[in-house]
Amino acid sequence: MSQLAGLLDKYDIIIASAVFDHIPDCSEIIKTLFTLLKKDGIFYSRTPFVVPLMVFINKFKINLDFTYPAHVHDMGDKFWNTFITKMGISGQYKIIKSRPSIVESSFNKDFIRTLISTTFKAIWYPFRFWKFVGGWEIFIKKVD
Repeated sequence: MSQLAGLLDKYDIIIASAVFDHIPDCSEIIKTLFTLLKKDGIFYSRTPFVVPLMVFINKFKINLDFTYPAHVHDMGDKFWNTFITKMGISGQYKIIKSRPSIVESSFNKDFIRTLISTTFKAIWYPFRFWKFVGGWEIFIKKVD
C-alpha cells in the first residue's frame, strides 16, 4: 500500500467508515492514507468502540460480543487520540474532533434503539470518562 502513495493524486478528504476494525494490521494502512491527503486535507474515520459496554453487560450474564470475527479491533478514544504520537507523525497531523460517532438509527424506524444510543452517546459530552458510546469518530487534518 505504501507504494501507492507516490502514484496517486493527493486528496482533500479521505473517509473510512467502519473499515479499519476489520483489518488485522491497520496502523500502516491508516498512516499511508494520511500521506494521500493534501495540506489542510481531512481524514475521517468511524469505528466501533463497544468493548467497555460488552464487559459491563457481561457482568449481568448477558453475552454481547461484537469482537472477532465481526471486528478485530475496538477503536475508541484511546486508540485515536494517541495514534498520531504513536506513529511518530506529530506536527504533520492534528486532531480536529474526536468524539462518539453519530447514531446510525432513527427515531422513526427504531425509536427505542435510537433513544438508548443517543442517550449513551450524549452522556459522554459532560462526562468525558464515559466509555459506553458504541462507536467513535475522528477528524484529523494534515497541517504540514
